[in-house]
Amino acid sequence: MGSESSVVSILKSSQSAKRVSKHESVGLVLEDSLGSRRGTIVLKGNNEGIISSNSLRAIVFLFSKDLIDKSLALTLRCSTQAVNCKILKIENIDIQDEFKILELEIELERDSLSRF
Repeated sequence: MGSESSVVSILKSSQSAKRVSKHESVGLVLEDSLGSRRGTIVLKGNNEGIISSNSLRAIVFLFSKDLIDKSLALTLRCSTQAVNCKILKIENIDIQDEFKILELEIELERDSLSRF
């Protein structure tokens, strides 16, 4: 934490890129080996006040007529990673015949990160 380096190049889909925008998956080639690995957060310049948390709110689409409750096991998947979560709060946003839209407040189980 607190290491500094410069970006030598940006890789996007195995090709070099001059510019990318948010929500794109990219690879950064750094000037110095910082021992970073997948999942490491890289910030530009002096970004003070960054907050790390193990809880978040997520809007989910549930394609089931069954009800869900806080006791259910939940796995949050993102690209090539997954983490087990605990549901803290459930709020119904919209309920249709075929699906439900829910807002969940969840807590990540920090030691359960896996890659697939």
